[in-house]
Amino acid sequence: PRAHLVVVGKRPAEGPVAQAIERYGLEGAVEFVKGISDAELVDLVRSAEVACVPSLYEGFSLPAAEAMATGTALLATTGGAVPEVAGPDGETCLAVPPGDADALAGGLNRLLGDRELRARLGAAGRERVLRHFTWARAAEGTVARYREAIGSAPTTAPRIVPATPTTRDTGVYPESRATC
Repeated sequence: PRAHLVVVGKRPAEGPVAQAIERYGLEGAVEFVKGISDAELVDLVRSAEVACVPSLYEGFSLPAAEAMATGTALLATTGGAVPEVAGPDGETCLAVPPGDADALAGGLNRLLGDRELRARLGAAGRERVLRHFTWARAAEGTVARYREAIGSAPTTAPRIVPATPTTRDTGVYPESRATC
C-alpha cells in the first residue's frame, strides 16, 4: 500500500496505463521520469528496493542487466531472452510468467516484504552480471568466435591497445597496434 513506482519512460496522456492510474487512484504512487542521464538512471535504480522488468517478450534485457549491476533485487518475467540475462529463479532474481499480473504482484509483495531475500538476490545478481556481461567478457567472446570462424587455436592472449588520436582520426591502424 505504501509502495512508490517509478517508471523510466514518458507518462501516457491516454490509454490503458493512464486509465488504470486514474481508476485506482495511483496519482501520487506512480511517477514517470524521462530524459535522465546515465548517472541519474544508475542512482535511481540503485536507490530502489526492487527493480521490475515485466516484459512480455524481450531480446537481451539491458534493463535487467543494469538493475542487477547495481545490486538491486530483480523481479522479471520469463519472456524472451530475459531468463538468459536474469538467471535462475530464486538464485539471482525472482522470475514470473509474462502477462501474469497476479504472479507479478505476488513477486513484488514477496520482495518488498523480505529484506534478506532482496539482499541475497541483489548480491547474486550483481555477481552474475560481473561474471557474464562485462565489456571484457564481450571482447573475449568475440575473439573466441573469430578464432572459431578462422579455425585457429589461441597462441597468446589477445593484446588490445587503445586507439591514439592519430589512429582514431585517420582510421589507420598499424598492424602492430592490436593482435588477436
